[in-house]
Amino acid sequence: MISSKRTKRDENRIILGVMLFSFLTVLLTLFIFFYILPGIEEVEEIKKETYKLSKELKSYENKGISLEALKKTIKDGSLELDKKINKDYVTKVLEDVDADFYKKNLENNKPNKTYKEFIEEKEKEYKDASESTSNKTKLTLGILPIYSDTIKEEGSMTDFQFINYIESIVSTFNLSFNNSIGIKELKQIDKYSLSNSDNTLDKAIFEIPIELDIVGRKSSIIDFLHFIENVGKISIDPETNELTIDKETAKNGDLFSEFKIKKLDGQRNHASKDYNIYNNQIIDIENILMTDYIDSSEQNMTFEDTKSFLKYLKSTQDKEKFEAKIKLNFYVKGLPKYKVEQLMAEFNNKINDLEKRISKAISKTTLSATQKQRLTNLQSNIKNIKNSVAQANNTKGIMDRYQNISGYSGLLTEYEEELKKLNI
Repeated sequence: MISSKRTKRDENRIILGVMLFSFLTVLLTLFIFFYILPGIEEVEEIKKETYKLSKELKSYENKGISLEALKKTIKDGSLELDKKINKDYVTKVLEDVDADFYKKNLENNKPNKTYKEFIEEKEKEYKDASESTSNKTKLTLGILPIYSDTIKEEGSMTDFQFINYIESIVSTFNLSFNNSIGIKELKQIDKYSLSNSDNTLDKAIFEIPIELDIVGRKSSIIDFLHFIENVGKISIDPETNELTIDKETAKNGDLFSEFKIKKLDGQRNHASKDYNIYNNQIIDIENILMTDYIDSSEQNMTFEDTKSFLKYLKSTQDKEKFEAKIKLNFYVKGLPKYKVEQLMAEFNNKINDLEKRISKAISKTTLSATQKQRLTNLQSNIKNIKNSVAQANNTKGIMDRYQNISGYSGLLTEYEEELKKLNI
């Protein structure tokens, strides 16, 4: 056998080969460690996330989205709403939704149907109930009319109709009043509206406070208060969910039984056989102040309940004259923008007039030190109110601006009364 002896060159070649192999091995190891392994972990995370999303999607396809998931989606902005929709309004609505109601009505509880089929079935139910809904809308418009500048549709109410409605109530119960009736103030009941635009004031519900100084027989005032307490009351049938306006239930000859056939003045000529006096605009009493106490001490009588007491008053003190100051709240759905602007203009005219009167009065030399100090205080108060209103006008929408100035209306009235006392 012939043996070959390695040369120095061969040895160097082997060493270089080993070194190159080692370098490539280290390089490959680093590549695997820094690039391949993290990629594998990322792929595994993606697979897990994909599986989770697939599971959630399957759940949504079958059951729909849960209330909590919907709230979270809206809150963190995962679901992009239409720009015209007020996010605060949607959030508020969802907060008020009962979890059991949502689960029962908006989550699919039928395993043999997909969520899409479930929703389509719900849509059909609501379409089938459209006639019933129309009747409910018509009914509610009777007790919560739409405020309008003109009569646009059934259920609309104008300034003239509103004032006429109040006068007809007073007339129906043979009462009189000596203060003027007019809309001097408005209060928005619900804070949120569906749109951010000022042009959708018709989406909100407003309270119109009216003060009356009424005079009449005790029995008439009792009937008047009974009407106010019951007008516009709604009952819901627990089985059919039908809405109805309550009717007088007193038996013939009992207290208030005449309300079964009683009609408001102004409605007598066009009243149908199914006329219900309580099917009118809803009202409530904020406060009532009586100038005299009602005498219930005669013969030391005791009464089992309120009706017994009222029956006693109507039978024994029927014709006695009685006076009361009463503040009533009427409610309307919607408000034309011009009405808010009109009230704001009236407020501005009033505060400017007060400012001029006070400035003119301060310049008088016949004022006592006390009068001058009080007028100076009033002048400062007026200035502060105007500054507050001006700031609100720069940053807020029309209804917020009105709500801001309406809070000062009472103060301006007090200032006017004070100027009268100072003979200014």
